[in-house]
Amino acid sequence: MEANKLELDIVVYNVVIEGLCKAGKIEPARDVFSCLSAKGVQPNVRTYTIMIQGLCHHGLIIEAEQLLREMGGKGCSPNGCTYNTIIQGFINNKETSRATRLIQEMLERGFSADASTMELIVDLLSKDTIDPDWFYYSYVVGLKIINTNGMDLKFRCLFGIWFLRIDCIGLLGVGMGVGEANPHLDSSSRTVASFTSSLSESRLGKKPLEIACIILFLQLVSSPKLASADSTQAEALLKWKASFLNQTGNNNLTSWTSLPGNATNSSTACNVWTGISCNAAGSVNRINLTNSGIKGTLHELSFQSFPDLEYVDLSVNELFDTIPPQISSLSKLIYLDVSYNQLTGIIPPEIGLLTNLQVLHLNGNQLNGSIPQEMSQLKSLYELALNTNNPEGSIPAFLGNLTNMTNLYLFGNQLSGVIPTEIGNLSKLVELHLDDNHLTGPIPPSFGNLENLTVLYLAYNISGSIPSEIGKMKSLVQLSIQSNNLSGSIPASIGDLPNLTLLYLYSNKISGSIPKEIGNLRSMVDLQLSQNQLNGSVPTSLGDLENLVSLFLRDNQLSGSIPQEIGNLTKMTIAQFDTNRFSAYLPQNICRGGLLQNFTAYNNDLIGPIPESLKNCQSLFRVCLEGNQLTGNVSQDFGVYPNLDYINLSNNKLYGEISQNWGQFPQLTSLLIAGNNLTGGIPPELGNATQIQLLDLSSNHLVGVIPEDLGRLSLVNLKLGDNQLSGPIPSTFASLTDLEYIDLSTNKINESILSFIGDMSKLIYLNLSNNKFSQEIPLQLGNFFQLSQLDLKSQLTGG
Repeated sequence: MEANKLELDIVVYNVVIEGLCKAGKIEPARDVFSCLSAKGVQPNVRTYTIMIQGLCHHGLIIEAEQLLREMGGKGCSPNGCTYNTIIQGFINNKETSRATRLIQEMLERGFSADASTMELIVDLLSKDTIDPDWFYYSYVVGLKIINTNGMDLKFRCLFGIWFLRIDCIGLLGVGMGVGEANPHLDSSSRTVASFTSSLSESRLGKKPLEIACIILFLQLVSSPKLASADSTQAEALLKWKASFLNQTGNNNLTSWTSLPGNATNSSTACNVWTGISCNAAGSVNRINLTNSGIKGTLHELSFQSFPDLEYVDLSVNELFDTIPPQISSLSKLIYLDVSYNQLTGIIPPEIGLLTNLQVLHLNGNQLNGSIPQEMSQLKSLYELALNTNNPEGSIPAFLGNLTNMTNLYLFGNQLSGVIPTEIGNLSKLVELHLDDNHLTGPIPPSFGNLENLTVLYLAYNISGSIPSEIGKMKSLVQLSIQSNNLSGSIPASIGDLPNLTLLYLYSNKISGSIPKEIGNLRSMVDLQLSQNQLNGSVPTSLGDLENLVSLFLRDNQLSGSIPQEIGNLTKMTIAQFDTNRFSAYLPQNICRGGLLQNFTAYNNDLIGPIPESLKNCQSLFRVCLEGNQLTGNVSQDFGVYPNLDYINLSNNKLYGEISQNWGQFPQLTSLLIAGNNLTGGIPPELGNATQIQLLDLSSNHLVGVIPEDLGRLSLVNLKLGDNQLSGPIPSTFASLTDLEYIDLSTNKINESILSFIGDMSKLIYLNLSNNKFSQEIPLQLGNFFQLSQLDLKSQLTGG
C-alpha cells in the first residue's frame, strides 16, 4: 500500500502491530511501532496499549513501563485499559511491587480495575506470602479498592479480607515475626487464630458486609490449598483437544494429558494445564489459550460443562467454522475473545443471552450477516470489537442503548446506511472506529454529546458537512474523517478541542479557507488537510502549533505566501505544500528545529532563493521543489545531507555548476535537477554516491564528457539529454545491467555506439538521437526484444 502512495492511518497500523504481537513477533511489532513518527503517523492510546501488552507477554516489563511513561510526553495519556493491561502484565510476571504502585496510580487518576485485573489481584493476594516491600503499598491500595464505588460485592469482600489480613498482621506483627521469610501464619488454624485475635480488638464492628467477609474469610483459609477442576470439565477439555486437526505437537497444549488408565487428574487441570485456571471451589473459571496453535472448531467444546467460566481468550489461532449457539450456556461469562481466527457464518443471536458480558472481541474473522438484535441485551458490555469481518446491513440503533460502552470497533466491514443518531447516547464512549465500511449520510450532530470520546475514526463515504457540534467533544485526541465526501467548510469550533493531537481531513471535498482558530490546537502533532478544495491563504496562527510534527496541505487551491511563521515549528519532520497556488518566498527558517525530513512544495509559483536553513538541514530525507521559479546557485545553496534519499529541483531557475559535494550523499537514490540553467561538467565525484538509481540532469547547459565514474552507480534511469555533452559513452556503463531507461539525446556524443548496450536485458527505453556517433549501429541492438522505444534518428550509420 505504501508503495502505491496510499496514506495508511493509525487504525491499520494498530491491526498490524496487534497481529504481530499476538503472533509472538515482538521484534517486527517494535519496528513498526518505532517507525510510525517517521511515516507521519501518530500512535494513539490503543497503539501504546497493544505494544505494552505485547512487551508484557514477552516478559519485557521494564520496556513496557518505559513506554507507559513515554505516553504523556507524546501527548497521549494512558487510559484505564492501558493501566489494566500493564498491571496484568506485571502480575503475570510476578512483579507485585510494580503492579501495586500502578494500581495506586490508576486509582488516583480516576480509573478502576477491570474484571480480569481483579481476578489476578485476588489470586495474587490469596498466596501465602506477601513481599515485605509490598506491604505498605498493598495496605494503602487495599483501602482504596475496598471503598471503590460499584465494585462487585464478591471482590469487595475478598479485598476486605485481604485488608483485614494485613491489619491482623500489623496487630500481631511482633508475636508472629512479620517481615521474616514467611510473614504469615503457615496453617489455617494459626491464620484463623490471628484473625480471631484481631476481632477481639473490636476493629470490625458488626455490619452485615463485614460479617459476610468474616464468613468468606474462614471459608477461604479452611479450603484446600490447590484447586481441583471437576473431572467432567477436565474430560470435556480433553475431548475438545482430541478434535483438533493438529495432534502432532503443533499446538501448545502438551500439558493437557490424562493419567494412565484414562483417569483424569482434576487438580492437574487447574494447576498444570496450560491456559486453565479455577476458582476456589475447583471449577474452571478462566481459559486463556491465545496464540496456542489450535486448529479446530468450537463445536466439540462442551460449553454446558463450564457453568463458572468467566474469561475466555482463544484469539490468534486457526479456529474455523461457526460460533455454536450453545455458547449461550456460559451465563457467567464476562470476557470473550475469539479474534484473529478463521470463524465464519453469522454472529449467533444466542450471544445476547450472555448478559454479564463486558468485553466481546470477534474481530479478525470472516463473520457475515447482520449484527443481531439480541445483542441489545448486553447491557454490561463496555468493549465491542467486530472489526475486520464481513457483516452487512446497517449499524443497529440499539447500540446507542448500551450505555456502558467505552470502546466500539466496527471498522473494516461491509456495513452500510447512515450512522444512527443514537450513538450519541454513549456518554462513556472513549474510542469509536467506524471507518472502512460503506456508510453514507452525514456525521450525526448528536456526536457532540460524546464528551469523553478521545478517538473518532469515520473514514470512507461519509457525506455532508462537518457539524459545528464537534467542538463540544472536549476530550477528543484523534479525529480521523479522511477519504469521505465531506463538503462545506472546516467549522471554527474545531479550534475548541484543546487535547486534539491528530486531525485527518484529507481526501474530501472541503472548501473555504483554513480557520485561524486551528491555531488554538496547541496539542496538535499531526495535521493533514491535503486533497481538498481549500482556498485562500494559510493562517499565520499555524505557527503557534508548537508541538506539530506533520503538516500536510498539498493538493488544494491555497494561495498567497506560505507563512514565515511556519519556521516556528521546531518539532516538524514533515511539511507538504505542493500542488497549490503559493507564491512569494519559502519560509526562511523551515528547518529551524533541525528535524525536517520530508519537505515538498512542488508545482506552485514560488520565487526567490532556497532557504538558508535548508543548507544545514542534515535531517532531510526527501525534498521536492520542482515546478517553481526558485533561483540560486546549486553549488552554494545546498549542503551535505547524510540521510537524503530523494531530491527533485527540476524546472526552476537554478544556476551554477554541480558541486562535487553531491557525491558525499551515501543514501541518495534519486537526483533530479533537470530544466535549469546548470553549466560546467558532471563532476566525477558524483560516482561516489553509489546508491543513485535515478539521475536526471537533462535540459541544462552541461558540457564535457560523461564521467567513467558514473558506471559505479546503481542506475535504473539515466537522463542526460538536451545538453552539450561530448566524447564517447563510457565503457564502464557495461556494468549498469539494471538500466531500464537511457536518454542521451541532443548532445554532441561521438565515436561509436558501444556494443554492450545490446546486452542490457532490462532496457525498455533508449534514445540516442541527435548526436554525432561516427560508426555503424552495432548489430547487438537487435537483441532488444523487450525494448518499447528506440530512437536513433539523425545518426551517421556508416553502413
